[in-house]
Amino acid sequence: MRAYHWNGTALTVLDTKTWAGSQATSFNVDVGDLDGDGTEEIVTVGWTGEWETMNSQIRVWSWNDGLHLKESKKWIQEGSTWSKCYDVSLGRLNGRTMIATVGYFGLGDKTHAEVRLWGYESDLSLAAAEKWESEGDVLALGVFMDENRIYTVGMSKDGNYANAQLRVWKYGSLTLEASEEWHTVGNTLACNVFAADVDGDGAKEVLTVGWANDGRRSRAQLRVWDYDSGLTLKDSEEWYKEEDTHSFSVFAADVDGDGANEILTSGNANDFKLCQITVWSYPDVENPMISGLTPGRRG
Repeated sequence: MRAYHWNGTALTVLDTKTWAGSQATSFNVDVGDLDGDGTEEIVTVGWTGEWETMNSQIRVWSWNDGLHLKESKKWIQEGSTWSKCYDVSLGRLNGRTMIATVGYFGLGDKTHAEVRLWGYESDLSLAAAEKWESEGDVLALGVFMDENRIYTVGMSKDGNYANAQLRVWKYGSLTLEASEEWHTVGNTLACNVFAADVDGDGAKEVLTVGWANDGRRSRAQLRVWDYDSGLTLKDSEEWYKEEDTHSFSVFAADVDGDGANEILTSGNANDFKLCQITVWSYPDVENPMISGLTPGRRG
């Protein structure tokens, strides 16, 4: 893990930490004040161990003139020989900053997905956990917490296709509120999720990204969902540049200072030969001239 300082013109490395494992990966990171002391902690997730005995891992760090490890936990489901934690999100749930993690593990002849909810005051404590399966493999790859809800995305195989999956969980005992699965032509996967008001109506939309196979190549996919009593698809866009194109991350922010949130996606294109970032506009209630998802610029 590395910590950088941005001075407006250049990045400077402040500290770097590495940790051992014959096979070890730190896959994602988030930041927030977990213990309410006014300073933010850093949370990393990933996995460590041998290929045949991989364990999911979560680590909590502090910053004080450098990175300092406060706590580390590993876990694996009973009966499984390997487990991987892919994403982490920190958010306020019922007035308390909590940690949500997602990943998947092998059990029998297929993979199962899991979501975990953690608390941290003086140490890490598991507040709730849910796992689920399908006819075939299930993966949980992305998570986002917002307004007492937890959104997870991934993939579920139904015997014929790999379907992208979006789930909405209610904070508490991780009650499943809504779930949607979809594929376009061929195998489809969702790997990241975010929630923000992107059309200016005051209500937050749910944003998912991943990719969908059209029978010849993988196309990056961005979807905008409405969530009220259930999940409703508002818009969807697929694209590619030359060959296989994938979108791995999504975010929303007002990047041009016009008062409206833009959508940002990042991934790769041309069969992993190019990195790609795209800024999208979306219909604003005060700007009806914008119609649908419009790529403002691709880099």
